[in-house]
Amino acid sequence: MRRRPVSAFDSVVKHLKRVTLFGVLAVGLLVASPLFDPRLIHGADTLPHYYTVVQLDHLVRQGVLYTRWFPYKASGFGAPFFQYYAPLAFYVAEGFVLLSLEMLAAFRLAWGLTLVGSALGMYLWARDTLDEGPALVSATAYVCGPYMLFNAFFRGGYTEQFALMLMPWVLWAFRRLAVTRRAPYLAAGALGYALLHLVHTLTAIIFSPALFAYTIVLAKEYARPAGGLRAWRNQFLMLWVPIGFGLGLSAFFWLPAFLERNALMTELVSGSPALDYRYSFISLRQLFSTPLTAAPRPALSFITASLAAVAIFAHVSKRTRASSAWQIWLAALITGGCILLALPFSAWLWDALPLLHLFQFPHRFLSVAVVFLAFLAGAGVQGLGQMLHTEKTSVARWSYFGILITVLCLLVGQTRVLRRVKYYPPLPEIGVEFIMQKEREAAPILGKYASVYMPAGVEEPPPLEQQAQDGPERLDMDSLPADASLLAAEWAPLRYDLILSSPEAFSARFRTFYFPGWTARLNDQPVPIAVTEPHGQISVEIPAGEHRLAVWFGSTTLRTAATLLSLTSVVVLCLALIAVVCYISRQRRQVGS
Repeated sequence: MRRRPVSAFDSVVKHLKRVTLFGVLAVGLLVASPLFDPRLIHGADTLPHYYTVVQLDHLVRQGVLYTRWFPYKASGFGAPFFQYYAPLAFYVAEGFVLLSLEMLAAFRLAWGLTLVGSALGMYLWARDTLDEGPALVSATAYVCGPYMLFNAFFRGGYTEQFALMLMPWVLWAFRRLAVTRRAPYLAAGALGYALLHLVHTLTAIIFSPALFAYTIVLAKEYARPAGGLRAWRNQFLMLWVPIGFGLGLSAFFWLPAFLERNALMTELVSGSPALDYRYSFISLRQLFSTPLTAAPRPALSFITASLAAVAIFAHVSKRTRASSAWQIWLAALITGGCILLALPFSAWLWDALPLLHLFQFPHRFLSVAVVFLAFLAGAGVQGLGQMLHTEKTSVARWSYFGILITVLCLLVGQTRVLRRVKYYPPLPEIGVEFIMQKEREAAPILGKYASVYMPAGVEEPPPLEQQAQDGPERLDMDSLPADASLLAAEWAPLRYDLILSSPEAFSARFRTFYFPGWTARLNDQPVPIAVTEPHGQISVEIPAGEHRLAVWFGSTTLRTAATLLSLTSVVVLCLALIAVVCYISRQRRQVGS
């Protein structure tokens, strides 16, 4: 039987499919190209994030591998930074530093990997439903979109970039789990969902309802038809197993952050005009951006939105695959809901639901919208292809190829806005003392908003003369009586050991803010810590005589329980995976015999 000759179009498509993945990586590297510059990008949040990496490295090199308390924040009085701010993104940069990479280079490398990872994750997730070409469109629309470019290079949202990278990977893992029912995808889904909570908690909270809805759609699409409602229920429960494990694995962070939120001055988190949601809505006119008018602001791509409209039209006109129909409707629903929450129209809802105030910026909801909008863009191109393929002519098929290339060029053209990226001048050598000094200089201008992670006991910042004291010593010597003396002292970032002598009783005041977890022992006996008013500093009553005093930052019952929950989740997940692997191996041996 003679083989049908391969047409020129089929030959071109075959070769393009082989290089699609390289195209995805090329797009990711193109978007990350501003990070090739050895200078630090001048974004609104870039420098604070870089300072955090410097402070973390200083702690790690002193043996503090993980702590919720950052002793160098708040002008050196300390703040519970990693109690409320997800820590993992900073550890990625620190990992490169420990591999002997220079600090700024490590920071830029970690940042750049999020952009390449975003493109690859979106491609894999879209490719699970769409063809290679439309999946490439989805990946390009995602990383070349105005929101991604704004967040990475103008806002300087270093940690949110990790969340933008992880969301497509999580969706891909859950879809593969639904299709294959294999244990590695269960582990990948659980780990990815846990990591999302550990890189950017607010994005994880916004993303979670979308993920929950996605599991319902996947359960409906991939439940065995003969099994009826029971099969759907089993499929749904299987998809919720990694969600439960993800929450358990990350519980050591998010559980104390949520249940101990009253220990933080939450009015500072949402009370600053710069962080007030009422000033951060996006008008409908500002929402969409074209390649010619792209501006450094949170916006959506007009091109991507147009392709999404084509996807919905193709579905309504029955031109799409039945397997992707539910996913298209879900993506459209999630995108529309997130957009509405970013518009001034939804102000009444923000006023009515105080929980929304913690998100600070309504445009944060666009971070989830762009994920599903990018998928719809690829589905739109595929819908166009399916409409043209009904003609079954070479002209129609080459027209689809031309549309695909044109769309990719238009999407990549949006990156012209990167010419507006600005950089800091070459930075001096930055250490924790330099950072604390910068915070002290900014304190008179920012006032109580100098740190949005102030413990609840800090009613007003301490006077500047206290903030001006440098060095590791944390004891405020002005709190000692005239005849008292400090006989010996050992200062560590999270522990102070002192020997004090005084002819009279006094209150030893430390230049450290109090936060639950700080503990004191006098002569090896526990003693209460008083909180000074109105500055919220640690104070310990010292009787007359010579005494040994130890003050350190430890845990609380809730934090210990949350950590045990995470460790238990790790053990149970590992045991479950081992059990599944053993079961599969036993089944294969039985089939082989």
